[in-house]
Parts: sequence; structure tokens; C-alpha cells
Amino acid sequence: MAIRTTTQTRLLTFQTAGRTFCVPLNQTLEILLSEGIRRVPLTLPYVEGVKDYRGTLVAVYDLRKRFETDEESPAGLLLVIQGSSTPLCLHVDAVGGIATVEEGEILSPPLKLMGIQSRFLIGIIKQDRQVLPILNIPALFANPDSIRLEIA
Repeated sequence: MAIRTTTQTRLLTFQTAGRTFCVPLNQTLEILLSEGIRRVPLTLPYVEGVKDYRGTLVAVYDLRKRFETDEESPAGLLLVIQGSSTPLCLHVDAVGGIATVEEGEILSPPLKLMGIQSRFLIGIIKQDRQVLPILNIPALFANPDSIRLEIA
């Protein structure tokens, strides 16, 4: 009898601007209250400032502003994510939970989803009749190109 193995991926779901997104759980270092952010002048509009994270200053990015929504960000939470080389913080509205998906359940993203180009997405999953984008965090903030979230 052969042993069948499957590869599972765990994703952290969170909400911003009325939409649900995912990031790989293994890239998520911590969830913090959105306090202690120091403003930095002359930065991109979506750079909220910097925060002392375990003795290191890390950039804090406001996803609502990155996605060019017109709404103000509520107090929300900060997701500390491992970026390409250093951690960064994402200001999000709320954290949903952890989704465990099989390898085959992660689908290639379409060319554009909710106004977000596929180069900013790792993939998509379908959960509870929703299509949830898995954000490629390093790509999302390495390129200052405009990304306007399409609100349904």
C-alpha cells in the first residue's frame, strides 16, 4: 500500500478596505497594535512611518493608501511580515484567521484581480464562495507603481 502525502500551505487572512487578503503564514512574524508609529516626512503616500520592532526600525505601510482607496484607515493592527531582506509592517483593518490549503488549491492569479496586477500576487484561493488573493509583499512594496483597488 502506497502512502499518499500532500503538501499544505497555511495562510493568514486579513481585511483591508472591506476586502479579504492572504499572506503566507510562514512570512508573518507577529501581529501588533498600531501604536508607536513615527511619521517620516517626504516619503511615498502609503508609507505611514517607521516602528521600533525588537530594536530595529521597520517601515510601516498603509495598505488602504497603497491600494489608493479614499477611506481613512481605522486604528487596526500591524502585521509584521518578513520582506525580501528585512521585516516590514502592514497596517490592516483586522486579522481574520488562518486558512490551511492543499498545494493544488492555490491557483495562478488572473492578469488582474480587484485592480491588482498578477505580479503583486502569489496566487489565489477560493474559500467560502470568495476569491482571496495571496499578496506578494516584497513585490507590492518594491515597486511604487499605482495600484487602485476596485471596490465591488
